[in-house]
Amino acid sequence: GMGASLLLLTTGSYAPILQSQLTQIKDKVNAVYGYNAISRIHITQTAPSGFVQARLKFLNANDDVEEDLSPQVQKDAAEMAKGAQDEGLNAALQTLAQNFLKRQETQKKDQI
Repeated sequence: GMGASLLLLTTGSYAPILQSQLTQIKDKVNAVYGYNAISRIHITQTAPSGFVQARLKFLNANDDVEEDLSPQVQKDAAEMAKGAQDEGLNAALQTLAQNFLKRQETQKKDQI
């Protein structure tokens, strides 16, 4: 039939809350897609440490992105973000600028 299964990962304490809201969650997701994108929702209880480990794995995977950047892209991104006083905001702006400039660079190469 139509519709896929949505798997929700949660800690044990939030599982009862999610269980009581399954119908609303399914209705909202399907409303976004405009059709029955999901027909079933499965709740899986996990340890909180699993979320942290997955997040760290994701962040570490993105560390390699900077190595692929040309020196000019890195310099331009640093220039764009230099106005931010906060270190965290500066790093986020640099990453955003790097992603944007790298995408532009890739699109130019594809057009040639």
